[in-house]
Amino acid sequence: MVYEFDGTKYGNLRDMRAARCVKCLDLVRGGMNFTRAARAVGVSKRTGKVWRNGRTRPTGRNERPLSDRCRGDMDKSRRTDAGCLCMDERIAIAGMHRAGSGVRAIARALGRAPSTISRELRRNADDISGVYGPHRAQQMATHRLKRPKPRVLRCPMESGRYEIGASGQTYERP
Repeated sequence: MVYEFDGTKYGNLRDMRAARCVKCLDLVRGGMNFTRAARAVGVSKRTGKVWRNGRTRPTGRNERPLSDRCRGDMDKSRRTDAGCLCMDERIAIAGMHRAGSGVRAIARALGRAPSTISRELRRNADDISGVYGPHRAQQMATHRLKRPKPRVLRCPMESGRYEIGASGQTYERP
């Protein structure tokens, strides 16, 4: 039996599915909405999610994703927050530190506080060799940002009642 997708004929179904998967993931990387990309290649949203995230079979066997995550421009060096160091700054820190510059000299050159540079070198140095690696430091900082964080404020909305003001008046949730 001959299978056709996107004007190309395939001898077996497996090859056609692989071509669909590649096309879907290319569309997502190109900026298309994930659901629309799945529909554009003729598969359901669920199948597209399996291609992207992998799956666990009923037998308990895990299948790896068919792509290395659709990141888009996530790895580009950009400064997301004034308090966070960007990749270019980390590379400059590594170069100046290897050259023997002190923490204060590095801070002056980058326009940062000496405590920021000291903290960066202390947190992200290799445990065994003590060498600071900028790429590993960026990776570790990114992982620190992604971690799930608990809520700071807990509101007692579960009971449907809450208090407002110093008078301690209790109000019901509408």
